[in-house]
Amino acid sequence: MQRRFAQFPGLLVGVILLLMPLRVMAQDSGSTNTSSVCVLAFEDNNENGVRDAGEIPLPGISVHLAVNTDVIVRTHITTADNRHYCFENLENNIYNLYFAESVNHRATTESSAAVQLENSQRFRVEFGAISQSPFRDAADAATEEDTSEELDTSTRLIFAAVGAILVMLFMFGLGIIVASILY
Repeated sequence: MQRRFAQFPGLLVGVILLLMPLRVMAQDSGSTNTSSVCVLAFEDNNENGVRDAGEIPLPGISVHLAVNTDVIVRTHITTADNRHYCFENLENNIYNLYFAESVNHRATTESSAAVQLENSQRFRVEFGAISQSPFRDAADAATEEDTSEELDTSTRLIFAAVGAILVMLFMFGLGIIVASILY
C-alpha cells in the first residue's frame, strides 16, 4: 500500500504537466484583438520623404517595435517585397517604431514613429531612405570641393622641428621634476 502512494506525487506532476498546454491554448483562443502595425521601407530617390510611383521597397533595414520606455518587443528586417510587413495581434498600447540607422542608408523621413493602438486598428508606417556607400570612392572625392590647402615641404619640416623641440623640452622638465623628488 505504501508503495502505491509513493508513485502518486510523480503521477500527479505528470497529469499537471499534460494539462498545462491545454490551459494555455484555451486562454489564447479567447483573444479577439486584431490590431496591427504594418511597416515598409522604401528607396526615396528624390528625397522628398514621400513614397512616389516607381520608388521601390528597400531591403535590409531593421525596424524595431517597442513599448513602455522603449523595450523592443519585436523586430523585422525589410525585404524587397512590395508589401508592408505587419506586426500582428498587438495589445492596446502605445507603440514606438524605430527605423535602425545604417551606414548603407540615410533616412529621408523621420526615423521613428509613435502609434496608439486600440482594438481592431491597423496602422501603416512608411520609412524613406536613400542608399549610400559607407566608403568614399574616387568619384565622390572628385566631386567634393577641396577646401584644405596643402603645406609645402619646408613649412612641414619647420612644424615638425618645432614639435620635436617642444616634446624634448617637456621631457627635460619632467625629468628634472622626477629627479628632484627622488634625490
